[in-house]
Amino acid sequence: MPRISTTQANLANLSYFLRNQSALSVAQEQVATGKKAASLKGLVNELGTLNAAQAVMSRSQGTLDRIAELEPKLAIQDTAIGQIANAANQVRQNLIESLGLDNGQTLMQNIQSAFDQVAGALNQKFAGRALFAGTRTDNQPFTAKTLDELGAAATVSELFTNSNVRPVSRIDDGETIETGFLASDIASELVTIMKNIKEYNDGANGPFGAELSDAQRTFINDQLAAVIPALDKLYQTQSENGLLQKRVEITKTQEQDRQTMLTGVIGDLQDADLAEAASRLQQAQAAVEASARTFSVLSKVSLIDFLR
Repeated sequence: MPRISTTQANLANLSYFLRNQSALSVAQEQVATGKKAASLKGLVNELGTLNAAQAVMSRSQGTLDRIAELEPKLAIQDTAIGQIANAANQVRQNLIESLGLDNGQTLMQNIQSAFDQVAGALNQKFAGRALFAGTRTDNQPFTAKTLDELGAAATVSELFTNSNVRPVSRIDDGETIETGFLASDIASELVTIMKNIKEYNDGANGPFGAELSDAQRTFINDQLAAVIPALDKLYQTQSENGLLQKRVEITKTQEQDRQTMLTGVIGDLQDADLAEAASRLQQAQAAVEASARTFSVLSKVSLIDFLR
């Protein structure tokens, strides 16, 4: 038969009081922080899953950070390549107009305008680095500044100083792709056509005047035939850049969806149910108050009073 004493009753009630206080402290902390536990020690059972989810979240965020740097670069590339394509189309239109009007008076002025567009676009920079220089991002990949410099060059190739290695970017942990283009690959054909026109105009059969000679018409027809595939190549390059942009956009969407899913998983593991925590807080407060009152009453009562 268990023994009954004042001391045992007080100790039992004190144990209940302390347990209720502990429950109250946990509930208060969950309501205040919104977390199930203040440290990982309180999430021992979920620790493996939580660490794995956080590691994937970190890698996913790294991918999004790289995409955030790559997106504006690809956008500027698209604009620059489009500018070169517009210049090529301008040259084509000027050649057609010269033949149609049988007049070449404004041809060189228009070629100069197209050259300026091409030179500016080829030397376009992003974050202080030349876009189309390959691995030589510290220099301008196209060195001719004027149409006269273009005409004076021995060859077109000497005007391009870009490397032969196209820029690459790492989108995610296991994928590295080419995300840049080389100035020489983009515009060598178009620059060659403009150089041919400049040299012809400055040569024995030039300059182009108010009325074209038979030799000039033949030459212009030849350049018109050459500019069409050059323009097609530029449109293809711009399309390749567009596919890169689409690929990056798809990867970005996938990673954002992954982040949303992982945020939910981590939240389920770490975050407390605030409605449930608030209810337990009220219950714990009531239990502590009841234990305190009971302890207070029992501390003033002795079994000796009932045995007298």
